[in-house]
Amino acid sequence: LRDAKNVRMALGSADIEMYAKDKTVYNPSVSDGLEVGVKSKVEQLVQVEGRYRITNYSYRTREVTGLIYERGNYRVTFIKDGDSISWDVDYIFNVYHFDDAEE
Repeated sequence: LRDAKNVRMALGSADIEMYAKDKTVYNPSVSDGLEVGVKSKVEQLVQVEGRYRITNYSYRTREVTGLIYERGNYRVTFIKDGDSISWDVDYIFNVYHFDDAEE
């Protein structure tokens, strides 16, 4: 959870820098939702050991309102809806795997 919170704060700082270029950290046309150069700005501020993607962004308030951070089997989901903020930490594990071959 701490790593995900650090990434969110770093994205906020990066967004302030992007504002000067009339851009945001969010780019909905790419799978991770990150504008070009944002990942390197975040890595200058925090050591990121997992993967993350922006799932939602508010252009009105200029802030990340949805984020997923994954590290190992852990997935942290951040959602901000108005003044309501939630963080979910899930542990993902494989229950069953089956390989089927045609004979």
